[in-house]
Amino acid sequence: MPSDAALDTAARLLAAAAAQGRSSLSEPEAKEFLAALGIAECGVRATDRARPLLEAAAAAGVSRPMLHLQLARLRYSEMKGAVASGAQVSVAQAAPVLEVLERARVLPRVTAEVYQCFVVLFADLAESLTSAQLAIIDEAARLFPRDAELIF
Repeated sequence: MPSDAALDTAARLLAAAAAQGRSSLSEPEAKEFLAALGIAECGVRATDRARPLLEAAAAAGVSRPMLHLQLARLRYSEMKGAVASGAQVSVAQAAPVLEVLERARVLPRVTAEVYQCFVVLFADLAESLTSAQLAIIDEAARLFPRDAELIF
């Protein structure tokens, strides 16, 4: 569960600082702490608290696939809430979600969940998929051939 791992990361960062006699985290540790805390907040469905933490960690350049995945999910929910029920969205409306999914996609240890989010988002687009977007779906099927949500 992401919240357990995220809380473990946050606790480890704080413990390491305390063991070194520091009362605060270094800048890289603080960025990781923001990410871990934001992911943990998503794990307990506290999205109102998670969003600013995740946005800050992403803006600070933290490179964790789960950070970008959770941020994409929050942005997706916000995007869907801004359109009529069942309505499709434009690429411009989807751009904030696509941005963080792209960041997650190029990181090591990317998960099938990132590609599942791409597929869900692409299904909501009013425009036809571009060749680059189709290539992402093809990549997903190649990387995760046993994931039924990506194949169908």
